[in-house]
Amino acid sequence: MRKYDLVLGLALVSFSSAAYADGPPTREYSRKGEISPNTEAPSLAAMVDAIEHGSTERLKATLEYGERVLCEACVPLLEGKLLDASPPRVREMAAWWLRRQPFAAPHLLTKLRRVVREDASAVRRARAAEALGEFMDPHALPELSDAAREDADPGVRAAAVRGLARLNSDAAGAVLPDALSDRDASVRLETLGVSVAGYRTKRF
Repeated sequence: MRKYDLVLGLALVSFSSAAYADGPPTREYSRKGEISPNTEAPSLAAMVDAIEHGSTERLKATLEYGERVLCEACVPLLEGKLLDASPPRVREMAAWWLRRQPFAAPHLLTKLRRVVREDASAVRRARAAEALGEFMDPHALPELSDAAREDADPGVRAAAVRGLARLNSDAAGAVLPDALSDRDASVRLETLGVSVAGYRTKRF
């Protein structure tokens, strides 16, 4: 009886593997969506199409269902979204997915830190600061701290404050008192908002 069960089990495993032979490559255990039970991961083509042409909601759903899909073609497309996409939600979701790709994150984080320090565009510096916060990269603390205190553009300083809040560390929180006395009211207001939120959740 045990021999029969073993043969049957091996046959079922073999059938299951063959049935998914044409599915997208995935990391670790997951071949399912992370939100809905029994939802298959999207194909590589579907992921690329959603990034290039999809609405914000379609992009969100596709990236969530494809959280563990190995999509090298998706990496540069989503990198571009971090700095060039206007909707904040799109930038947030791009960072969310890229943060989960260990083969992509190190190079990208180095690039984002350089953008915060050196880019001539205040918009790109601000978006890079926000992205570093979404990546929760502790190595970005020097760039975000300097940007929060010293960047010439108040929008960048406010974005750096938001990035620091996302790092959720005592060292990041230590910058906030300086930002509370910023010469620009919008930066002071942003700092107050993240400080209150951090107090409520004991983040700082």
